[in-house]
Amino acid sequence: MVSQKEETNFMLDNYPKFLRRAFDYSLQFDYDYELNQNLCSILVKGSNIISVGYNKAKTTNQFMEHYANVARGHNRNYYMSVHSECDAILKARNKTDLSRCKLYTIRRCHEPKLGVVGLSRSCQICETASRAYGITKSWYSIDDNHFGCMTIGSSTNQTKDKIYRCESFWDDED
Repeated sequence: MVSQKEETNFMLDNYPKFLRRAFDYSLQFDYDYELNQNLCSILVKGSNIISVGYNKAKTTNQFMEHYANVARGHNRNYYMSVHSECDAILKARNKTDLSRCKLYTIRRCHEPKLGVVGLSRSCQICETASRAYGITKSWYSIDDNHFGCMTIGSSTNQTKDKIYRCESFWDDED
């Protein structure tokens, strides 16, 4: 019998190594049952994982609230939850310089008809927090056959995305 991890690793073979590692971490975390999707972010410096973050329902913190206010203003009328990218940054920010680190985020789907992974591009809040800490690249899942890389510019209008088809990534890696 093939385990879910073995089956998924085969399906994500053409994903970059650290996105596959984020998926592996997502299988190990006990997520809130209210969540329809599980997101996991890993923060990488050089070739070392320095932090792992997870999305969490029905909870927030001052870090999330601060970057939500910076990104979207103080007059928000919606409830915040912890995003996996901010969770990873928050866990590492006092331990090491995060400038030039890379963020890898994956969304694990629960519905088989949706595929194994889904879109996990950083929102405006997480992009703002990443920029503040000097994180320059954010890799993310799109679907089982595509992933993207966001190059985080010094402002939102300078951020660029590049989308990869899994088979062609290895010919075009930067």
